Amino acid sequence: METSVGTVSELLITFRASVKRDAVAIRGLKAQIGDEQRSDGFRIPQLQSSLHNLRGEARARHVTYCLWKGRSWAEIEKNRPQGDHGMTYVLAEVWRKAIREAGSEAPPPSSLREHMHM
Repeated sequence: METSVGTVSELLITFRASVKRDAVAIRGLKAQIGDEQRSDGFRIPQLQSSLHNLRGEARARHVTYCLWKGRSWAEIEKNRPQGDHGMTYVLAEVWRKAIREAGSEAPPPSSLREHMHM
């Protein structure tokens, strides 16, 4: 399948929706952790682990989306203006997953490709 306007639109919708879902899920987990802490709950370590994992995945999706939209790494993450070389493989995986979800085989745009390890 080649990249078309429709494919790009589907990918944008996929990325935008996943970034929004991540934000909602992170807020929900933070609220659950707060509730558990107030009630001395036993699920705190499990919830904190889930939050840690989700934050990492959400960061990767957010950075991939922003790089694709043409933002520089310095604009995305002020504390890492040169980028994060540890994320090169993760960015490629996020892109692959998004194109599978959108039913596409679109190559990553150059603004994203220069930060990826395919």
